[in-house]
This record gives sequence, structure tokens and C-alpha cells, in this order.
Amino acid sequence: MQFEKDLVDQLAAAGSLVIPIGPIGAVQTLWRFRLGDDGGLTAENLGGVLFVPFTRAEG
Repeated sequence: MQFEKDLVDQLAAAGSLVIPIGPIGAVQTLWRFRLGDDGGLTAENLGGVLFVPFTRAEG
């Protein structure tokens, strides 16, 4: 799995990044990436999600 290296570079040791991966508007997979003290990155699949866009009434 590949995503922006810039995101990983911002993580502190033992830091976590939780992001949805997949097509916008369809079922995506929620992933948690953790940066270990040794600099190793682990990935955990948290399951399928479907995000609904925020909407607001104009006016």
C-alpha cells in the first residue's frame, strides 16, 4: 500500500495516522498506520466505511 510519504514524515515516534483509502463516494477501507520507535511502519485494517459529505443549508 502506498500513500504520500509526507504524511509518514510528520508522524512522531509511536504516532498514529488513521485514514480512509478507496474511491470517493463508495465504500472505503479505514486504515491505522503506526510508526514504531525503530522507525518501522505497521498497518492495521479497521474495516469498511462509507463517509457522507457534510452539507448545510444556505442562508
